[in-house]
Amino acid sequence: MTEHLLDYKELFLQEQCWREFAELKQKEAEMIQRNECHRCEEAEARTRKTMLPEFFNARHHHLHLGLAVQTDASLSTRGDSANANNKLRSERLRVWDDIMEPGFA
Repeated sequence: MTEHLLDYKELFLQEQCWREFAELKQKEAEMIQRNECHRCEEAEARTRKTMLPEFFNARHHHLHLGLAVQTDASLSTRGDSANANNKLRSERLRVWDDIMEPGFA
């Protein structure tokens, strides 16, 4: 009779160990699935279409990140802008009338 009790106890402990192992694997699978869903949502957010005001705002911030005050006076432009060698500047400006037309974006 004692042998049967030991066998049942051993079987119970094995079953408990297998159950814990299965629960751990299930939690790992759920975590992997959640991470994959999160990555998909992030990728979708990065590749979605951008609205025009959102685009302008992003361009504004991006362009102003590189702007800084030139502290070295020898590198700054003096007088006419024609002597601005190797510096970016517009050659001509024109009015952009159709920017506010419906359906432009």
